Amino acid sequence: MSKPRSFLNPLIEIYQENERKANKKNMVLNPLIKYNKLKRFSAYVHDTIRDGVEKEFPRIDCLFNGDIYTRRDMWEKMDAIADCASLVELRKYETGEIVIHNANYCHNPIVCPVCADRVSKRRRAIFDEPIKRAVRRFGVDPCSGDWKSHYPRGYTGVYLATATIENGPDLKSRIDLLHDSIRQMIRKGQKRGSGRGNGEWSKVRAAIGNTETKIGSGSNEWHVHCHFLIFTDEPIDIRINEGEYIVERFGEKQSVSKWNYEWFNSTGGTAINFDVRPIQHKKFIHGVECATFEESVSRQSQEVIKYSTCLSGKKGTGTLSPAQYVELIQRRGNRRLFNTYGVLRCDKRNPGSLITISERELRRLEYVEGIDKKCYEVLSSLWQHGGSYSEMSKQDGALFSSSDDMKTQWINIRRRAFLAQTAKYQGEYRRERNGLFKNRILFNDKSTFENLLDTCRDMFRRKVSTLWQKYGDSTFLPEFLTDFNSDGLAGFKAEYLKLSF
Repeated sequence: MSKPRSFLNPLIEIYQENERKANKKNMVLNPLIKYNKLKRFSAYVHDTIRDGVEKEFPRIDCLFNGDIYTRRDMWEKMDAIADCASLVELRKYETGEIVIHNANYCHNPIVCPVCADRVSKRRRAIFDEPIKRAVRRFGVDPCSGDWKSHYPRGYTGVYLATATIENGPDLKSRIDLLHDSIRQMIRKGQKRGSGRGNGEWSKVRAAIGNTETKIGSGSNEWHVHCHFLIFTDEPIDIRINEGEYIVERFGEKQSVSKWNYEWFNSTGGTAINFDVRPIQHKKFIHGVECATFEESVSRQSQEVIKYSTCLSGKKGTGTLSPAQYVELIQRRGNRRLFNTYGVLRCDKRNPGSLITISERELRRLEYVEGIDKKCYEVLSSLWQHGGSYSEMSKQDGALFSSSDDMKTQWINIRRRAFLAQTAKYQGEYRRERNGLFKNRILFNDKSTFENLLDTCRDMFRRKVSTLWQKYGDSTFLPEFLTDFNSDGLAGFKAEYLKLSF
């Protein structure tokens, strides 16, 4: 027999809702409230990883078991996570708004909650407008002239989808299987000389995919799945027609849609669940009113544009063990977990792309146009061992060299050339490191191989350090200016050479 509902329950719910709104308002006024929670959890993650590394140290091996980081790499990452956001630089604008402008971030969003939150915010800022443009291009309104008689009920041209595979104890094999299956699914509908294939993916014109990793609460094994935001020009066939598409699993035959039939074949018969649902216009999402369909899709797409790893134990997930944290760093597939497809890709060769400039350039434009026009004062706060940030104190200037106004950074042609040369060195380093991993079969001694990886990294750091030591030498020109022969650099090079230092 169910328990009778108390008349106090509605009052309690109203009180809790008001409390949530008050906490949200306080976070906006003081962004360090949220950083307090993230930093505390970051400390827990660091301690857990350290325990795991100490136990797993004999097993850390880049030569024989597929690890991608040496012992020295792991210790450096742990130190960086422990120190992440320990010093925060804030800006207080004339409107009274306070925002976190910079900090000593560790740049490990896979395992660091602070950096994961930062990456999620950046993605939302970058893709908010392109998603709205995609809705305007591909969205279908049943009341408009775009509606066709063969469209199924509920079709809007926009879908939320989740590709799922079976859980497993090895993280790398799960990520490899998922990504390889997605690639096979895309190939069934890719462009060919005579047109497109007859696969359902041929209807997809734009998409965003984000691979999420967590621990299954029941199995305690890796649960890897990929969230998609999909835009199509024709409805995806998600109807189950009895007898038309049949798969056999565990000795039983089952009718499926064409979409899931292709997914079943793409995974080699190991998975059948690629859930696809049309997005409908919701007026209120998480307490925010969405007046238009574009705003509603943008808000609902936050499930896709978020963190790539669920680190804490939430509903339907388990808490990672020390060994699992180590495995998450070492063997997460070494693959890109966030991808864009179709006209949502930033591709110079695609004139119809909805993102025509790089992620960094977009951030720069938004920053210069929106923030540099405002008056502000610089504040700072230091993380204390008691588990909270200190009171904000006023500073005379920026705390970090990278905190200078982006406007002055990017107007300075010399700085742009040095940054481009640094990126070139980084690309060379990554190619050399990946080449070593591809040829690891040629090595027999793991200590020799790991020392070679560490030496390769030290050489890269030495080259970057030597480069920036010459920044004050006006007679020195970065190699970038002489090696880059693209037409896009011609004006930049001429402008640089005309400068008088």
